[in-house]
Amino acid sequence: MTRKELSGASGITSGGSLTGSLKALEASGFIGSFNNYDGPRTDVRYRVIDSFCLFWLYFKDKKKTTNERFWQDNLISPMLNAWRGYTFENICFLHVRQIKSALGIAGVQTETMPWLSRRKEGGAQIDMVIDRADNVMNICEMKFSGSDYTIDKDTDEELREKIDAFQSETHTKKSLQLTLITTFGLVCNQYSNSVQSLVRMDDLFKLI
Repeated sequence: MTRKELSGASGITSGGSLTGSLKALEASGFIGSFNNYDGPRTDVRYRVIDSFCLFWLYFKDKKKTTNERFWQDNLISPMLNAWRGYTFENICFLHVRQIKSALGIAGVQTETMPWLSRRKEGGAQIDMVIDRADNVMNICEMKFSGSDYTIDKDTDEELREKIDAFQSETHTKKSLQLTLITTFGLVCNQYSNSVQSLVRMDDLFKLI
């Protein structure tokens, strides 16, 4: 959420008290702030990055239940899948150094941020852009999966549309490399060749 959106949702005036609260939450590791790629430096967006807070907000705060089989009954529920996906994105942003190491670009100067299209209709969103000083950009798509991830026809079209939208709106001249960050690996099929680099969950926890 932007500062303006946070102010509207919380009822806190966008002034010194909000600034102090945001700085304290970020310094404590509860939230993170990110600039949108190619956006003004004042266009800052905030997101919850503390894993326990995420768990509480998704489940304990919204879903009060005495069902002892809640987790067994909801292993594939949309709510649980959304939480897994969002949490996996956060883990990736907290391990950018490991991602760079897995890509073999640990020594390359980079900037890392998400990208959100400004189009009101037909816009796109990219989970993570690694803007490199060697005139290459890694367009990172993060996918949580319980097994090797499969790119089907619809996903392939979606990924191509994202890259086309990014290139069209940012007018970048850099080479774009599609990077998949996923839990286990990638199933080889007719669409998997569009992925130029792959990072697995194990890579995120390697000591570097």
